[in-house]
Amino acid sequence: MTKFRPVTHIALLLILAGVLCIIDSFKDAMLLIKGDKINFNTATQSDYLDTKLVEGDFNLVFGPIGWEDEEHRRFGFIPTSKKVYYYMTMNVTGEQIMNAINKGEDLEDMISYYVVFVKVTDDDRKALFDDASYESLKFLNAVNMGEFKKATPPASSLHFEGKLVDKSKDTNYQDFLMQANTIANSNGVGRHIVEYVIEDGEVSVLRLVQFISGIVVIIAGLLMLIIPIIVNKKRESREEFY
Repeated sequence: MTKFRPVTHIALLLILAGVLCIIDSFKDAMLLIKGDKINFNTATQSDYLDTKLVEGDFNLVFGPIGWEDEEHRRFGFIPTSKKVYYYMTMNVTGEQIMNAINKGEDLEDMISYYVVFVKVTDDDRKALFDDASYESLKFLNAVNMGEFKKATPPASSLHFEGKLVDKSKDTNYQDFLMQANTIANSNGVGRHIVEYVIEDGEVSVLRLVQFISGIVVIIAGLLMLIIPIIVNKKRESREEFY
């Protein structure tokens, strides 16, 4: 049995590594396997009741409404923290905005819409969201003043890929919600805030690869444990036979 100890140690390490890979990638892998993706610009409010992939274009962005240090557990046990910025957006299209301007309508009467919070962590993406927010506020200020001819919609929409995630449990989040309601009401866009939040950033297929690799590594580790046992039993049975 002694000669199998190094192999046993390696096998246990492989199993542990595989388990950690699976824990770390499980949620994203399940989203990719399900393949359930909604289009932000055509989805309804009821589409935001559970986690799924999401893609689309933001035509109006407000914020950052707030920010927080979000705690994570990498591989299930390594504590990490990252700065999360929250933005607010509406499910309006550029065409709907132009129709409202041409008709001289208030955005409140324009369409049936909803409001979503967006989590942004990447600095480059944050810069794009800040620019979009500036353009959106200029547009809404002109609309609120009744200056429809000067109310030029943001020059370009902000394309994104991401996923829906549950709302933050941090107490600051309630403050963000209150601020969002205040801004929405002051700009005449109501306050229909959906259940789940959009987390900006594509869910890479590498997460699925990581998940599958974890399974393969666990199987390899189990085989390294099982095969020596089988070999030993066969050897012992032969010795007893002779």
